[in-house]
Amino acid sequence: MAAWMRVTTPLGADDLLHRCWLAYLSDDLPCDAVTRAHPDRVAIEASEGRFIASLDHSVWFHSSPRVDQWHLYDVTCLAYAGGRGLTLGQVFGADGAHVATFAQEALVRST
Repeated sequence: MAAWMRVTTPLGADDLLHRCWLAYLSDDLPCDAVTRAHPDRVAIEASEGRFIASLDHSVWFHSSPRVDQWHLYDVTCLAYAGGRGLTLGQVFGADGAHVATFAQEALVRST
């Protein structure tokens, strides 16, 4: 799955702030990707008693991002077993530059 995202507030030139925001934004889509990989996806998405949690999250920066500009977040669930899914994502600038790579493990269960 993929989505274009950006921060709507100008962030100035603080590189650390841009990297923190990229890490924050990259934490959203992996849980959705794992939910879509769940063998009983329809029941999980409809369930009011579902439990979804990010277990770990790593980000590798390949350049300095400007997250107040549009970036494409592309995420794939590589494996799903026992209620846990492993995702790998990539972030690209509007010019196609590979800005960052991230990996996340998520837990998805119906309670």
